[in-house]
Amino acid sequence: MPCISADGTLTVAARKVMTAMQSPTPLEGAANASGLPLYQIRSSVRELVQAGLVEVLEDGRHVLTEAGRQKLAAQS
Repeated sequence: MPCISADGTLTVAARKVMTAMQSPTPLEGAANASGLPLYQIRSSVRELVQAGLVEVLEDGRHVLTEAGRQKLAAQS
């Protein structure tokens, strides 16, 4: 399930995941905060990392990049 539509807009699921990752969080925390299943969080995060919107910290937690914060703010 893509997180970014063909026109560049974020899907509803992507906005939920990114909202949960405004501060550093483990994937399980993002699943709890967003209400999405963990498998969907993992898939979404892979895509968001590739797009440069989320980064993986050294301790394994994930957080929005500045580009991710801007994109989320522009589409909220």
